[in-house]
Parts: sequence; structure tokens; C-alpha cells
Amino acid sequence: ARTNWLAFPRRFLVTLHPTVIILTGGVNSGKSSFLERAIARTQAECPSIHVAGILSRPLLLDGTKVGHELAIINEENTHIPLDVSTDALPLFGFTASDVFEMPAKYVQGRKCRFRFITEAFDRAQCALATALKESASMEQERRQGSSQAAVAVTVVDEIGYLELHGEGLAEGGAFWSRAVTMARAALATPDTDTDTD
Repeated sequence: ARTNWLAFPRRFLVTLHPTVIILTGGVNSGKSSFLERAIARTQAECPSIHVAGILSRPLLLDGTKVGHELAIINEENTHIPLDVSTDALPLFGFTASDVFEMPAKYVQGRKCRFRFITEAFDRAQCALATALKESASMEQERRQGSSQAAVAVTVVDEIGYLELHGEGLAEGGAFWSRAVTMARAALATPDTDTDTD
């Protein structure tokens, strides 16, 4: 029988013990779309679960994907370009001072065709810091026996090569004790060729 994975919040997250859930899949396999549906369902059906954090959505230009945009959960209209293909950068008005490049050591000599938007990473790190503070506060309330305390879930979409080396979204050393984390399947396998799309 097919498992209804959208039901995962009730099965895995309602616990006093910190939990890390890692969702993996290939490029364009629907990880973020699945997560977005799961968050919407969780917020509608499980009010005792507080979801915060960030999502990565496709950034489209005339119907063509040219990168990703940052969406901060529980904040409206926070669609900020997160990474943009080199060719499309001028169309979004970005200059060299607005972006940074994936270090060559993380792409194994291949050139990454995306440039990362510094402001978006700053916004994402602030959103994650806030979510982690909320999570710690709710965890403390639960440990003190409050029956009204929500279960806090911090969503990080996604973890890539930068984050695995303590950069990007992970810069500053922040770690989440209860999280739903997105990662490409290639990252789970050592010595796998890097996909920079």
C-alpha cells in the first residue's frame, strides 16, 4: 500500500525528543513542492505544531526556471531571489557586489552556473535564527510540563554543498534540534559527481 507521507508530522514530530528529518531526492524531483504541501496540511490540521523556517521555490523568467527564490514561512510576500543563473543576473538588476559564487572546491572543477544573492542569504539566516529561538523556547515549555506548548518545527530548504562546509545558510554555526531538512540525494552518497543545477 502506498504510504501517505503527508501525514509525517503527526507520526514523527509530536515527541519530547528532538528530531531531525531529512528529505532527499534528485534535482527537480519535487522535494520542495512536497514539503510545501506538507506544511500547509500541518498548519491546517495540527495547530499544536508550529512550523517556521525557509523554503526554496523555482524562480521563473518567462516560464523558464532561472534560479530559486527564498520564501520565509509565515511571512507573506518574501519572495526574494536566492540564486540566479549567470545569464539572467542583469535581467534582475544584480551586479557583482550583490552576489557570490560557489567556490570551485565544492563543484569539483565544474563551473556553477548560478550566482548566490548575498542579501537573500542574510535574510534566510535571520529567519532561521528566529525560528531556532522560537523552537528552543517551546522546547523549554514542553520540558517544564506545559500541555499548551506547541511542537516547533524548523524547515531548512535546502542543505547543499555550501552548508555541508559551514557556509551559506549554515554560516555562523547555527544548528537546529528539531528540523525538517531538504537535501539533494547526491549529498548523501560520498564521491558522487556534483550537480550544480
